[in-house]
Order: sequence, then C-alpha cells, then structure tokens
Amino acid sequence: MKVNPLDFYKYVTSKGVPHAHALGMMANIQDESAWNAAVNERNPTVKGSRGGYGLFQHTGPRRTGLEGYAAKQGRPVSDWRVQVDYALSEPDTKSYLAQNFGDGTEAGNWFLNKWERPAKKNRPARMKDMPTKVSHYGSLVSGEMPATTPDALPQANDNQGLAALTKRARASAAPAVDTAQTKPRTELAPMEAPQTRGLAISDPVYGADGKQLRLPPSPQEAPTRSTPAPQQGLARAPARAKDLGPQVAENTRKKPP
Repeated sequence: MKVNPLDFYKYVTSKGVPHAHALGMMANIQDESAWNAAVNERNPTVKGSRGGYGLFQHTGPRRTGLEGYAAKQGRPVSDWRVQVDYALSEPDTKSYLAQNFGDGTEAGNWFLNKWERPAKKNRPARMKDMPTKVSHYGSLVSGEMPATTPDALPQANDNQGLAALTKRARASAAPAVDTAQTKPRTELAPMEAPQTRGLAISDPVYGADGKQLRLPPSPQEAPTRSTPAPQQGLARAPARAKDLGPQVAENTRKKPP
C-alpha cells in the first residue's frame, strides 16, 4: 500500500508535528520503506525477528507493539495512519518532538540515529543523502512542485533518480503558453510609390526596395532631336533656340499684339 508523501505531511502536522520534524521523518521513511505501508523486510537484519514492517519498519518488540495497537483500534496493521499514530505515541518520538532543530536535515539525522537506528555501517551514506531528500520533500510540501506519486519516488540512496525526479516535476509545473492569447505578428504595410513632384532633379529618389530609381530626364536635360522642338518649349528657352538656326530663331520672336 503506497502512501502519498503529501498526505503524510498534512496528517502529522495536523497532529502537532513541526515542519522540520515532519521533513526529517519523511526523509527516513523514504529510506526505510519507500512509502510502502505494507512492506515487510525481506532479509531481517535482527536475527530471530520477522523483520521490519510498514513505513517506519517497526522491528521486534516495536512491531509487536504496533500490531497490538492496531488490534485495539480494530484496524489493519497495514493502515498507514495507524502506524503513524502508534509511532507518535512511542517514547522515542516524544523525545524527538521535544528537540529544537535548526532545519529538516538536522531533524532527519537525529531521527536516523536515535529513532530508526539502522546498522551503523549504513548510517554515513544515509546522512550524506539527507540534505537532498529533505530539500526534495521541502519543495513538495511548500507547493513549489506538484505532489509526486509514490511509485515515481526514487529508492533509498538514489541521488540521481531524486535529482531527475525533481527536475521533471519543476519542468511540468512551469506555466504553459496560451497560444490563443498571443497576438499575431504585426505586418508592415507596403510602402507607397515615391513622390517625385516638387523634388529637384539633382536629389536622389529611392523606391520601396531601397534602390535608387532611374527617373526620365527633364526637358532641360533631354537630348537634342533632329527635328525642331515644339514652339512652347523653345519659348521657355530662347537662349538655346538661337543656336538652332535662323529659321527657328525667327519663329521664336514675339509677335506684336
């Protein structure tokens, strides 16, 4: 029977367990049972015992006490709330709750060495991993990452699995971009054709593509044709008409009114 760590946290804190103490317990449960309330120790380390059982791996007389407590409650020993209630009634837990810890790591190490008391050879590695596990569960209960399903939790001393799990959880918590709310890219209106009216011929004129336009030559710059130019144009340029010959010059003379 898998237990959701967030449910465990809410339950024990509702019983008066401080935040740091709850994190210390959670980090140790991860190593003891991987949140399986019905797990039984396969290879008992205590000779002659049935092995540890449940979230906290109660062993020997402590397991017997848990089973008797569950029987009095009329509830199965695999009920994780029964296991928590019994653990909170134990003398070691009362001593644990009386401590003033600076953080969850300090609380977790105390719970490891004075409550769980695993084989001494296994304690250094678990103490080394304690900050990682406490940080993970601290983020979980503070709402910084979504509640993790128990099946996805890494096993004891699996630092790489824990780090990968935390990374995936935080990535999934990132807000998705609502494409329906994003505004379409603004299209630039096409540029109008350049206005050449009023420009001096010497001024360069550029088109929409940025290239300089080749404008038709002005009347002043038009090449001389073999046939005489219209009289109107010559009237505006009498100086040039003089050079075209006597006949044209004669035509450009003003008639008397």
